[in-house]
This record gives sequence, C-alpha cells and structure tokens, in this order.
Amino acid sequence: MMLHSGHGPASRRGWIMTRVLSLGFAVFVLAATLIGGCSSTESDLLTPETGIIVVETLPAGINSNWSVVGPNEFSQTGAAADSIFNVESGEYTITWGEILEWETPMVERRTLAQGKTITFVGEYIKLVGSVAIDPEPNSINAPWRLSGPDGYLAAGSGDMTLSDLAEGDYTLEWEDTLEWTRPNPDMVSQALTTGGSLSFLGHYSPAGFSRIYAGTFMMGSPDGELGRQSDETQRQVTLNTDLLLQTTEVTNGQYVNGAQWAYDNGYVAAAVSSLRDTTDGSSVELLDLDDPDCQIEFSNGLFTTDNPDRPVLEVTWFGAAAYCDWMSLQEGYPQAYDRITWACNSNNVYAASGYRLPTEAEWEYACRAGSGTAFSNIGEISGDITNINCGDPVLDVVGWYCGNAEGSTQDVAARWANDWRLYDMHGNLYEWCNDWYESYDVMAGVNPVGPVTGLGRVLRGGSWSCEAWACRSAVRHFGSPDNGSHNHGFRIVRLAD
Repeated sequence: MMLHSGHGPASRRGWIMTRVLSLGFAVFVLAATLIGGCSSTESDLLTPETGIIVVETLPAGINSNWSVVGPNEFSQTGAAADSIFNVESGEYTITWGEILEWETPMVERRTLAQGKTITFVGEYIKLVGSVAIDPEPNSINAPWRLSGPDGYLAAGSGDMTLSDLAEGDYTLEWEDTLEWTRPNPDMVSQALTTGGSLSFLGHYSPAGFSRIYAGTFMMGSPDGELGRQSDETQRQVTLNTDLLLQTTEVTNGQYVNGAQWAYDNGYVAAAVSSLRDTTDGSSVELLDLDDPDCQIEFSNGLFTTDNPDRPVLEVTWFGAAAYCDWMSLQEGYPQAYDRITWACNSNNVYAASGYRLPTEAEWEYACRAGSGTAFSNIGEISGDITNINCGDPVLDVVGWYCGNAEGSTQDVAARWANDWRLYDMHGNLYEWCNDWYESYDVMAGVNPVGPVTGLGRVLRGGSWSCEAWACRSAVRHFGSPDNGSHNHGFRIVRLAD
C-alpha cells in the first residue's frame, strides 16, 4: 500500500482539436460580424485582404512567451493566449519560449489565406522525474518513507516506482522491520533533475548484523599517531565483497545457546572444567569452564550463565571458530573450518559461504567505518601515552577500557556504535581474527590474508583492562589459539546475500 501527496501534469492532447475548432468558429463569427460593418474602428480589425492569427497555449493559464514572424519582416511577440488581427496573407512561423521544468513545443509553420484564420496551439508538457525504491531482500516487504520538495511525502513498502515527481532533493528513510536491521545508512538523500530518475537501494540485514560494504581503505596508522607501534605501517587495502558482521561481540547468552545445541547434537563434549570439540575427531579445548573468570557453567547436561549480555570470555580461538560452524550448521550453511588443519574454506577465506571469523583486514576496515583517526568516527587519542592513560574522554564515548570498565567486561552495546552500527570495536574484549599474526608484508592489495602459520592468531580492539592507546583501530595483538583469556572474545561474519 502507498499513500502520497504531490502534483503532476494535466496534459490533455485529446481535446486540443476540439478547442481549436471551437475557437476558430468563434473567430469566424467575430470576423463575419466585423466585415458586415458596425464602425470604422471594427472594420480596421479585418479586411478581405487580411486574416487573423490566434495563439493558444496549453495547459490553460501557463505563462508562456512566443514570437511570430511572417512576410515583409512581420514580427510580433506575446505571452499566453492572444490574437493578432489584420494580418496580411502569407506563411507565418511561431517559436515558443522555454519554461523551466516544461518541454517546449516545436516550432510550427502555417499559411494564412486572405480573410481566413490560422491557429497556433502550443502544448507544454511537464518534465517530471521518477524515483525507484528497492529494499532487499524482496521477501520482507520493508516499509519506507520518501520526502521531497514542496512538502511532497510518500509512504509505502516493498519495491515501488513513483512517477510525475518534480525536480529537487528527495530523502528516503528506511523503517524498522521485525527481525531485520535497517540498511546502513538508514536515511539517504539524492537530487532529482528535471526529467531524470533516481534509485534508492537498501539492504536489510538479519537482526544483530550490519552490512559492511566493499571498499578501499588505508590499513595501519599514520606517522605521528599517539601510541603507534612498529607493526602498524600504513598500506592500501581493498575488500571487494560485502559482509554481514555481527554488531556486537558474541555474548555469554549466545555462546550458551550455541554450545547447548552443539552438545545436544554430539559436536562437543563437556565437563565442569572444560568444553571440548568432538567434530571429525578433534579434541581441542573450546572454553575454559573452570577458570574463575569464565561466566559460563556446565552442570547436569546444561550450560548456564548469570551474565547473558556480557561478551563471552575464556574462549579459545578454536572455540570461536567452532561457534561459527555451529551457527552455519543451524542455518544450513556449510561449516567453514576443517577440524584437522583448522584452515578456513581451504584457505580461500573470502569465498567461504558460512559463518567465520573476520580477517584482520576486514576487522580494521569495519572498525574504522570510513575514519582515519585513532578511534572510529570519534577522534584522536588525548593525553600523554607515557602515562597510564586510563582517563581518555574520546574513548569514553565508544569503548570500555581501564578508564571506565571498573575492572571487568560490561554489557555489549552500552556505548556508542560507530557509523556502521558496530559496538565495542574499541575495548571490552580483544577479538579473535581468522589470520595468523605476522608482519604486514602480505597485508596489502585486494582481499589480503595472513600467512598459513605464525606466532599466534590475531587479536584486535583492546579490552576492558587496556590503556587507551592499546584500543586504537590500528593496534595489533596476537595469542595462542588454544589459550582462553579474560581479555579475549570474538564476533562472527559471513558473506552478504
């Protein structure tokens, strides 16, 4: 359903000839009366040797200029509807003036005979544009609102093309849909030119995920950034696939649900002390349940947590990768990770269709959200990094770190998101990435990946216990993949549909 208000053209070609004939007849009667004679003044309007030129414009009332030229250097200009009397016979040409946002009638030539009338009718056609609205996926029939010039407003849902729109700026606002996240950004403005067309395409994402569009950015930190480390050399990176990235770190509640499903379906083994993988002969530890910092417990076949909205910690890199596979299997995607080598999609990471951990390049690209500063879309680090630096007002807005976390993790999404609606990219917990850590030499070009082995798996983003400088967008860290920690968590990603 679509409701709208606005204005469109009132072109009526069908009755032009009727108007012409009617007007011609009236002029003929007038001419006949005048020729019959009442006074010398009236007889001056028309003689047997002259004629009448009638000019009419459509739609009625439009303020259009015109110019008529004819024999013996005849020339006359006018505006709107008018008549020219006592015109000698011959060929006459009319040229119509231009009116903004209207199509100008074509030049016309007509021959005037003695004692006759010719009529020029100029029909101006309103030049209007169109706006196509296309929310994806089509199956959700997502709602939207479109506003434009002169108070124009339309509201509807699903795919639609609106026509007869005047030129000007139009703003499309995508609205909420149950179990889906609005497109990013959720409000877009474009300028419609006269006679042109616009297209608004909006990608809705599954709830809890944000669409990260392909693009190019500078990975690493610039010289002079406070806290800059030697392994942050800047280089240009291009990511050529759209992604769906979880807006928050995986929470205790989410991991409990995933682990319970995996346990019930025989993919893991659990005891009070540890959660271990059993897929394809694997036995690696996924979650260190008996660590005092772990916020998940297992007893009598059930996983529980008292802090469902805090990010899961004490999870190993293997535990993060396994969780990705649990999500894939539940949603009908192939699992991304080989249980013998733990390679993601045979090391063709960017082509994996199921859930996986983000590459290091994807993580930084998503964290920056188009920014080039120390903290995404907020600004530079403040203060002197030679000090403890646990009181940074810039980081206070977007992240949990030693200056505001009060000695522990905090509920996810409790600080501002970046411009791509991603929460806690700075602080709360370091996040496991898919890559092995190594020098930046291979981290450039298109869709870069880390080496096939290295010192450890990459961790990004800083944690609740870090100083501000260690939570910057460019900071790199790593850890042994079999080591869980009170500082380590993760979020998941998959290719966008």
